[in-house]
Amino acid sequence: MTSYYPPVQEGALRALLVIRTAIQNEGKSYLAKSTYSADIVAKLQEIFTAIEPRGEKGEKPSQPQRPKRDLTEGALDLEAETRALYDELVNFTIENDGQLDTGEVLNAIKTRTQLLEKLLGQAERASDVKKFNQFREFVITQIQAYLTADERNQFLTALENL
Repeated sequence: MTSYYPPVQEGALRALLVIRTAIQNEGKSYLAKSTYSADIVAKLQEIFTAIEPRGEKGEKPSQPQRPKRDLTEGALDLEAETRALYDELVNFTIENDGQLDTGEVLNAIKTRTQLLEKLLGQAERASDVKKFNQFREFVITQIQAYLTADERNQFLTALENL
């Protein structure tokens, strides 16, 4: 059997993850309130009811629900968000109840693995940014504590000229 791998863009995968999370949090009422066409709602319901996350021995895992976050509540903790998404994806398993062929299951596993790799890279970058910001704040605090205003200006000028 020849396998077909349709093109998938990262934005589409992210959108599907958002929809899946919303369905897990709000249930099927999420799709009922959506502005999607009836065909799209039917396909999304088919997708997200055919593949459900399950723990060992077919039980649904007791995953901690990520708290809903208001985007205006403050700075995004990218490291924590990435870790939470990584943990959620690690717990996601694909069960084939006969509706999926082997190629589709393998594609889903491959996609899951690729997403995990990308999330690890994102977590490393977020950690590096966090460490840099901590270092920056430390340096600024030390400069303010030990240098006069004129010395600070000279130091900043020297930095700009590098």
